[in-house]
Amino acid sequence: MTYQLDLTTAPRAEALRTAFDKVCAKNWKNPINKKVWLTKDELADVLEGVIFVAGCSANAWPIDDTTKDGRLRYHVTASGYYNAVGA
Repeated sequence: MTYQLDLTTAPRAEALRTAFDKVCAKNWKNPINKKVWLTKDELADVLEGVIFVAGCSANAWPIDDTTKDGRLRYHVTASGYYNAVGA
């Protein structure tokens, strides 16, 4: 017997969409090039969210060692949905 998981309503899917929204462009299908303040846990969710929503992997690196409310400023980039699907 095969079971299917409906990720469109699962709580984790919503968390990944919310994390993706922190870095996506106005048109979510475009390439990502954003600087954001994130904790390590938020960064992990953003990277997973980009894979989940846009279908491509993201790169992220800290801009410097300055912290703000326990967060580092990261530069996040990804090719975006259009490039991931070859559109």
